[in-house]
Amino acid sequence: NILISDGGQACLADFGLALAVESQALSTSSAGSTRGTLRWLAPEILDSSRKAERQTSLTKRDIYAFGCTILEIYTGSRPFPHLQDVEVIHSVVTKRERPEIPTNAVTELKDLHPLLKCCWHNNPRQRP
Repeated sequence: NILISDGGQACLADFGLALAVESQALSTSSAGSTRGTLRWLAPEILDSSRKAERQTSLTKRDIYAFGCTILEIYTGSRPFPHLQDVEVIHSVVTKRERPEIPTNAVTELKDLHPLLKCCWHNNPRQRP
């Protein structure tokens, strides 16, 4: 979550609630569609075979979500805007794809690309 203070300053909040959000984000609605924030969830949360890695620091999960949030701020689009939620899980877990930096991105976002790639590293221990 990004909160705006009375002075207009952006404040990051609730990233540390990844454990509480995890089950809700992966739940389905009564219509059977996935709901929640899965586009911002780290691969180790989305991949049921990586249960041992889920015990890693919440900070590392937050770093992945932070990278997605920075991308969204600069592009105005959520991660993987061209995919349905179920396709996002397949892309992140099976194909090991990460959000793309648009070719027409502003210079500042292009400059942040190396940092974002680190934030989205498949191994949580390799994230900043």
